[in-house]
Amino acid sequence: MTKLHTDPVPGVDALSKAAFERDFLTPLRPVVFRSLASSWPALNKWTPQYFADNYGDRQVRVYDASFARPGQHYMSNIEVLTLREFLHAILDSSRDLRMFLYNIARELPALLRDIRFPDLAAHFSRRFVFMFFGSRGSVTPIHYDIDLSHVFYTSVLGRRRITLFPQTQSAHLYRHPLTVRSYVDVERPDFSRFPALGNL
Repeated sequence: MTKLHTDPVPGVDALSKAAFERDFLTPLRPVVFRSLASSWPALNKWTPQYFADNYGDRQVRVYDASFARPGQHYMSNIEVLTLREFLHAILDSSRDLRMFLYNIARELPALLRDIRFPDLAAHFSRRFVFMFFGSRGSVTPIHYDIDLSHVFYTSVLGRRRITLFPQTQSAHLYRHPLTVRSYVDVERPDFSRFPALGNL
């Protein structure tokens, strides 16, 4: 065995609230909505230039791949840049930088006008709307969200591949002690070092 066994996540164009709750939310099954955000102004408006022009002077915490390493600096940012400087760095250089969990509901509430909360998530919180930016090729290691939340992840610009595992399989993923991170490299799993991966 050289790869982890994974199954594709089903994709739908539309789904009623009742069907979403019955078939996905309650049994904790992921689903891809192919057109859920198609009416969002953000899809045409949110470009790097737009953010640089309108919010470029905002100070943001910037991270690199070291943020996931266990130890004294676990989950620590490496520097603080203006948003304009950060965007310049990830678009015009080879630096592996990212920013995450940037709460636009708190920091840039005007941006909430550019997204539409779907009816099937009417009871989801509007206070926790986060932005993530990453450089080309950046990788976030396997982890779980500490609040065990349900998440509507929407890709506005670029592409992102996500690998999900059921919570019931977490014992096979070799979590770092006292962290939310895993030792496992999904792309190059080492079954000799981590034999429990064979149970996934």
